[in-house]
Amino acid sequence: MKLRLTPRQIEIFSAVATHLSYKQAAKKLHLTQPAVSMQVRQLEDLIGMPLFERLGRRIALTEAGQELLAYARRVSQLLEEAGDVLEGLQGGVRGHLALSVVTTANHFTT
Repeated sequence: MKLRLTPRQIEIFSAVATHLSYKQAAKKLHLTQPAVSMQVRQLEDLIGMPLFERLGRRIALTEAGQELLAYARRVSQLLEEAGDVLEGLQGGVRGHLALSVVTTANHFTT
């Protein structure tokens, strides 16, 4: 199965999975709750299985949701690292610097 997830879908799913709440995820992401629900529903349709179990007003991750969350966290971490590296390249300063110090104090005191 080849998944074509967007970084935004990963971000929305991760927020819902972390908070186990569509409402809190929506608040954190500055979105409406229906927008978050729609994105999760589209993601579930894309994957072909539910990511959350609805337990009345509460939700819990399914096994598929737990697996996807582990990957989502890794992807988010890699994207953050890539951003840091690219930011360093923009500044033009990158690499290692070796310094050595030579003292001339002995030449002047003898």
